[in-house]
Amino acid sequence: MKRLVLLTITLSLFAIAVQAQDRAVTHGAVCRISEYRIKPDKAQEHMKFLREHRVQVLAEQKQQGLILDFKFFHNDATSGPNETQFVEAVCYRNYNDALDSGSNEERQQKLRDIVIKHYGSIENAQKAGEQFRATRDLVRGYVLHEMTIHPAKPAAGSGN
Repeated sequence: MKRLVLLTITLSLFAIAVQAQDRAVTHGAVCRISEYRIKPDKAQEHMKFLREHRVQVLAEQKQQGLILDFKFFHNDATSGPNETQFVEAVCYRNYNDALDSGSNEERQQKLRDIVIKHYGSIENAQKAGEQFRATRDLVRGYVLHEMTIHPAKPAAGSGN
């Protein structure tokens, strides 16, 4: 009986802590960020690929609910050879989707179907990807978890 009471108290305290934490922060999308440097004389080829292929594939993934959104950013003020010129952000519901864990076979099949529909075959997609990679160098890639930080409530008796 004592164990049951102790377990109940522990779980209640844990639930209170989780609720307090949930009110402070709300976690949102998980975004895969890729920063690139466009190779000299490859800007037009890079943009052409984005418009003809990358955007279309990502738009279809978004329409089918496989990703939440995607965005592109360009940094016009670069000065050094290792600075980021171009950023791609693809946002997902959770880490599992963002990290392409492959554990969801149905999801993986939908992604493959989109690629095959667009390129005609996986081999064609791989060739196009190689050509695209030849237009840019990866500066760095990482995953960010969106969070909304809620304002703190005034402390009791603070007069605010």
